[in-house]
Amino acid sequence: MKKALLAGILVATTFVLSAQDVVRCGAHTYLKTLEAYYPEEYAAIKAEAEKQQKVTTTYRTNGGVYTIPVVVHIVYSNDAQNIDDEFVFSQIDVLNADYRRLNDDADETPAAFEGVAADAQIEFCLAQQDPDGVLSTGITRTETDITSWSLFVSPTADNYADNVKDADDGGADPWPRTEYLNIWVCNLGGGLLGYATPPGGPSGKDGVVIGYKYFGDGSPGGVYNKGRTATHEVGHWLGLNHTWGDDDFDPEPQCDGSDGMADVPNQEDATYGNPSFPRLDDCSPVTPGIMFMNYMDYTDDGAMNMFTEDQADKMRTILETTRESILESPGCVQGGVDVNDVLKAQLIQLSVYPNPSSDLFIFEMENFEGSDIILEIYNFTGELVDRMQMANSGVVKAEFNAQQLPAGEYLVKATDGEFILTQQITVVK
Repeated sequence: MKKALLAGILVATTFVLSAQDVVRCGAHTYLKTLEAYYPEEYAAIKAEAEKQQKVTTTYRTNGGVYTIPVVVHIVYSNDAQNIDDEFVFSQIDVLNADYRRLNDDADETPAAFEGVAADAQIEFCLAQQDPDGVLSTGITRTETDITSWSLFVSPTADNYADNVKDADDGGADPWPRTEYLNIWVCNLGGGLLGYATPPGGPSGKDGVVIGYKYFGDGSPGGVYNKGRTATHEVGHWLGLNHTWGDDDFDPEPQCDGSDGMADVPNQEDATYGNPSFPRLDDCSPVTPGIMFMNYMDYTDDGAMNMFTEDQADKMRTILETTRESILESPGCVQGGVDVNDVLKAQLIQLSVYPNPSSDLFIFEMENFEGSDIILEIYNFTGELVDRMQMANSGVVKAEFNAQQLPAGEYLVKATDGEFILTQQITVVK
């Protein structure tokens, strides 16, 4: 493909799907905002992109798997936004599968592109220790008064999306980018699925932001429910551009842009939906056409299934240069400092499923320390309706049949005598 002037900058469209009111990626808006309001930050990103054009890649000769510690900051204003840990775990699984080409749909890559489909040899782990060396789940939770964060407002607005990265503005502070990939999960407004900072940006803003509906495998995000928004945005964080080179603001035909990857066919503009192969356009008018199944296009999550060798080269080069300190991070090693009460309260878990239910609820309790766990169910007048005591074996499961209870809201309380977790359940009839 033709050389892009900035072959390492993420520059993205804010094209809106009128039928779904979805903005697949907000990177173009983000960079334009930096250029207008923070020119020094924008200049640093531009300089880094130009520098990377001169770097020789080492992926095919260097070998070895690089592991990136991840911390997920869940910033929420209601229960729906405060997603369960299971979505976080599944998202890490998706990232590992996609970046190692172990994804279940890898066999859907057309034969014409199989020869360049790559295992990037990049893996991800939820942080096992925080920046102070204390044992961690790699998940932080912050309640906020901001109900929706927007990338499409002035940076001076209280709900400007980048404020989610600042505790003073209602968000959560990042952990050091030299040791962790920070991912913020929150309620992004304006139909935006996510955005990321490219290499070279300011340390206090570095990372990825994902809408809570689109985070994790099986999320409620419709055709964007397989965790590929994070795959796409982490690709930007590692220096990749969109496959069409972000020239879709120009008059037709639009074939002058480039993602800088020689093994990605030239492409006119972003691809949406779930196309059939081959898909041809003005820039690639003959078979095999465009590579719409690439993670850096805009297709539905179920239509994406590959990175290329050149893209893998690029991401590993960023890890070997601009982001090399993260490869020395101890974040994936279990912390050696004793867990304090605050962290213990983060580590213990009470999961309830299905919820709501008409009869059977399953309660699952993990990481309590006491020898016994007491589980109590109260109605919302405060009346105790059931009580169970169970020996603590590490992970404890209990069944509760609510068939005889009236429809309504109930409170579940689990305690080991020191720590208490509560959760609301809904009985439906």
